Amino acid sequence: MNLKNFPAPSQTSALSWMKAAVLIWRHNKNEIAKSFLPYLPREQVTENRWTGKEAIFQKTVAITEVFCETDATNIAHGITDFKAFVKYEGWFKDGSKWYPLPYHDISGGSVSLNVDATNITSMVDALPNFTSWSEGYVTLWYIKA
Repeated sequence: MNLKNFPAPSQTSALSWMKAAVLIWRHNKNEIAKSFLPYLPREQVTENRWTGKEAIFQKTVAITEVFCETDATNIAHGITDFKAFVKYEGWFKDGSKWYPLPYHDISGGSVSLNVDATNITSMVDALPNFTSWSEGYVTLWYIKA
């Protein structure tokens, strides 16, 4: 929904123009809200489409402390018929601080990840030990075969 086909302000009152803008804003706000799903440990179909055609799925996977400290640690994501990875976001908690994935420490250490048909795999480079590590999650968006 947009203002493209709505009469120009000179053709209608300013009040009508503002009412239309508010209705369009409400519609767009509701459409945006639909695209956000809860972060659940099960597969969900999103409202989005890959290249306008294929459904994009979302799933959140818990990660372990070892994942953030040891290179090449695999965690099975449990996705069946995996075709392609669209994007991910991840976080882990150490003490009272949350760190994003990928994470790059100014001292040179880093944690990132890659995804294949069966696993999420860590890529760790000289990261210091997280002594108060408590939890971590990676949310995947992907398409299926």
